[in-house]
Formats: sequence, structure tokens, C-alpha cells
Amino acid sequence: MITRRRRLGAAAAVAALGSLLLATMLASPALAWEWGVSAEAVCEEGGTTARVDFIVQSHEEGAEGDVAVVALVDGQPFGEPVTGKLENDTFKGSFTGVPLDAKSVKVKAFVQWKGQHKPEQRKADVELPKDCEAPPTTAPPTTAPAPPTTAPPTTGAPTTVPPTTEAPTTTEGEALPFTGASSGPLLLAALALVGGGLAILWASRLRGRHEAR
Repeated sequence: MITRRRRLGAAAAVAALGSLLLATMLASPALAWEWGVSAEAVCEEGGTTARVDFIVQSHEEGAEGDVAVVALVDGQPFGEPVTGKLENDTFKGSFTGVPLDAKSVKVKAFVQWKGQHKPEQRKADVELPKDCEAPPTTAPPTTAPAPPTTAPPTTGAPTTVPPTTEAPTTTEGEALPFTGASSGPLLLAALALVGGGLAILWASRLRGRHEAR
């Protein structure tokens, strides 16, 4: 009898514990939401980087929660986290400028469900495109350098200015030193005598002509 009562008590305790766990699970909406994150990379203009587009989606309607999404490039955080709220059970965003030569790219999403104390997380691996084409690089036109402008060499005999030589000053023989009195007064006296003689001769001729008449 006692053994039977113990068995019934143990079964009742197990049922009560199961009921408590079931009630706890149903009371927590975070345990009820099924969700995931997906991401895809596309080429950006220029052909050297990629844009990673992601979608966080709940698989059940009426999900409410805050979302934060980060990108990991080669294991290191890349860019700024994208945050927001679920709208119509989805949340979308993008990361730009992801280098194409990265070895690994991951997108990690965190969702803080309403009524939950700790956020849940999901991650997705991203495969970078390999067929991005860079625009052709046009080399600038090569222009030949202009030849240096040099003045042509001057041909012909150089123009030399002959040295200016002064003509030698030729002086006549030195005059003999003058001795004696000056001959000026004597010359004047001689001229006066000659003039007086001519005047007397001319007057005598005139007188002779008058007497002959």
C-alpha cells in the first residue's frame, strides 16, 4: 500500500514538473519564433569591391524584436553595424565596399525578441563574386617632347674691331729763333714811301697833260 502511494506521488510530481516546463515554454514568445539570416554579394561599380545584401526573416507571423547585423571580413568587424526592427517579419540591409580579395565574409545577426533577456544570433557565410570586371584604364596620350630651341651657330669670320690708332702728329721743322727788332714798322714805312712815290708820279703826269694843251 505504501509502495503504491509512493509511485502515485512520484508520477504526480513528474506530471507537475512537465506541466511547469510546458507552461514556461508557451509563456516565452522568444522560444516560439523560428528565424534565420541569408546574405548575397554582388559586384559594385569599379569591379574591385562588392555589396553584401542580407535579409533577417522570421518564419512565423507577428514576430517583434530589435535586430542588429554585423559583417565580418577575414574574421574582423567590417563597417558599422546595421540596426533596426522587424517589419512584416523581415529586416533588410546592405554592406558596401567589401574587398573582393577577402578570404572569408560572414554576416551575423542578433535579435532581441520581445520579453527575452538575451538576444539570439544566427550567421550566414557569403560567397564573393569572381567575375567582376574593372573598367578599362585608358592611358593618357603620349606626346613627344618638343626639341629644345637652340640658337643656330653664327658662321663666318668673327667681326673684329681694329684697334683705333691715332695718326702720328707730324710737325714741320722747328722755326728758327727770331733775332733782332721786329720788321713790322719797316714794312709799313716802305709801303708809305711806295704809295707816296706813285701819287707824285701820277700828279706830275696830269700836270704835263694840262700844260701840253
